[in-house]
Amino acid sequence: MGLLLLLARRARVVLQIDGAQHYSVDGTADPKRYADTVAEDRDLRLARYEVHRFGGHELAGNGPAEAAKLNSFFDQLLALHRTAYCR
Repeated sequence: MGLLLLLARRARVVLQIDGAQHYSVDGTADPKRYADTVAEDRDLRLARYEVHRFGGHELAGNGPAEAAKLNSFFDQLLALHRTAYCR
C-alpha cells in the first residue's frame, strides 16, 4: 500500500504509485510482477478499500498539463466523497 487516505463515512482510499519495479525486471516486462500487482489490488478491494494507481511518470513533474490532470483527479475524488458524506 502506497498511501492510505481515511475519509468520511469510513472510506478507505489507497493511492499506489507504480514505478517500473511493479511491472518489469531490469527493464523487461515481467507478467508475474504485473499479476502480483493486480492480485494485491483485488485483495484490497475485497477488503473494501478503494484503490487508485498512478504511474510514476505521472508524478515526475512533467509539466502543467500533468499537474492539472492530478489536481482534477483529487478534486473529483474529494468531491465524490464529500457528496457521499452529505447524503
